Amino acid sequence: MPFNYHINVVKGRKETPHPCDGYAVTTIPPEGYSHDHPEVYGVPKGQKVMIETERPGENGTIIHGTILLPRDGQIAYIMNEKGDTITSYPKKREREMRTLGEEK
Repeated sequence: MPFNYHINVVKGRKETPHPCDGYAVTTIPPEGYSHDHPEVYGVPKGQKVMIETERPGENGTIIHGTILLPRDGQIAYIMNEKGDTITSYPKKREREMRTLGEEK
């Protein structure tokens, strides 16, 4: 049965696919009340991203799954049914340019 999405979770050298028909992503901000209390969103302490998945099971049931980052991996790639990467989590942070010093 083809699925709408595949979420590939990378942990070290190992990549684990999670096929699903739907997903919802919760990300914890880098600071503030939500960062200090992620349990408000149902995310366990120490986790930065929670991806909840759904896929059809037998007899018309729905199978739910939960992927937590960094517990289950360092990065998750969301891919469509063609295998194209749609997005990834956690998002790349904007990197600031820094000046190392002026030459004298």
